[in-house]
Amino acid sequence: MLRSEAKHLLSAAVVAVAIAVIATPTDAQAPAPASIVAARDRMAVRPLWPGFDPRTIPLAIYDGTRTVLSGHPAPPTGFTPLAGAPGLFVMPGRHPAVTANSSDTIGGVLTATLMPFSTGAGARDIAAVSIHEAFHVFERAHHASWSANEADAFTYPTDRDALSARRREYTLLRLALAAPNSGDAKCHVAVALIERQQRFAAMRPEHAAYERKSELNEGLAQYVQWRALAATDARAVPDSMPMPGAVRAHAYHAGPAWGRLLDRFAPQWQGALEREDTLALDQLLARAVGRVETERPRCGLTNDQRRDIEDGAARASTELALGRRIQWQGFANASGPRLEIVADAAPLWPHGFDPLNVLLVAPGQLLHARFVKAGNDHGVIEVLGRKSMTTSAGAHPLFNGMRALTVTGLDSAFVVRTAGDTVVIDAPGVRGRFVRARVEHAGDTTRVLLRGP
Repeated sequence: MLRSEAKHLLSAAVVAVAIAVIATPTDAQAPAPASIVAARDRMAVRPLWPGFDPRTIPLAIYDGTRTVLSGHPAPPTGFTPLAGAPGLFVMPGRHPAVTANSSDTIGGVLTATLMPFSTGAGARDIAAVSIHEAFHVFERAHHASWSANEADAFTYPTDRDALSARRREYTLLRLALAAPNSGDAKCHVAVALIERQQRFAAMRPEHAAYERKSELNEGLAQYVQWRALAATDARAVPDSMPMPGAVRAHAYHAGPAWGRLLDRFAPQWQGALEREDTLALDQLLARAVGRVETERPRCGLTNDQRRDIEDGAARASTELALGRRIQWQGFANASGPRLEIVADAAPLWPHGFDPLNVLLVAPGQLLHARFVKAGNDHGVIEVLGRKSMTTSAGAHPLFNGMRALTVTGLDSAFVVRTAGDTVVIDAPGVRGRFVRARVEHAGDTTRVLLRGP
């Protein structure tokens, strides 16, 4: 059984985070927070979704040196008015709630959060991401049932056959969007729906539910983001696929595909979904297109297309296995000090993690590439902006607790000190504090052993 703390994490309000790994930028690379807010406000005048206005949702932006808060009804202590920018408030450094492109509670109010970009993205693209995250806040308030159970993502099938079927379905959705007439488009949709029906019948029910809820949660947020940018179908529904294990990331492609086809065949679908939010996007589209004959060659995949998809899935599955080994070896063999939190006597429980930057590298072992926060009754540890490994304490790789958390490749700034009965961990990107713990040193390895209840 999951601890209550872990159960709470299954809400995407806690775990839905970055749509890309984001590093701290230089001043020349990142637009000023005020320009991001202004760009958001310009895009917000468009009809994005019934009842949704991102300007009414607080936004916190960490730009690498400070956190800027916009639209908050009562900025908490530490924030002061930003000179020359009415309505914006600023505090030095990163507010603890801002760990990614996500949402979290600041001053008692659920707030969209942004981390800085290092990719040279402009204010408009970054503002669209803020609209994506604001839509998640809207979803939490109006459609809490859309949050997927993140525990199911770790057991989702990643074999070649499952991947081939998912890619066939997505390719058919793209063909439908590109079809020049509604008849051919409906025909491709009908075949895609058959593929989905057969694929879901071969899966465990919780995995099918995970896909559908992720398409509602993340997929619609991405749909709204592209809508804010007035993006083309080619950009919003690209001819590319995430890695086999990235089922959650696939929702960022599939959700906009279902949504744009609904725009074509059921223009009032957004309002219908607001009224009946238990429906899935594919169910709405099936209702819209009705019964369609699916004769070939009018629609469906050619033999060459099917063969290409199957070959690509086989390669991707092989690359996934190889990538897991390489990632694990790189982490395990990293030079420099190593920290091990040993929690056999009192398992750690997840307080937060980045589901788009976590990889199952071995049974029970997860490599967190960017962020994880975990704790128990005696303390908490947070790793942000660097890799860490968690080892499960039970059947599920994360949600039955963790018996160990490891960080490698630390540098000379790494410090573990004891203050009375408290062990304090302090290093770039790593912060922790535990009571009733003891410390052992063995070469470059520092172990913090947590005591039982």
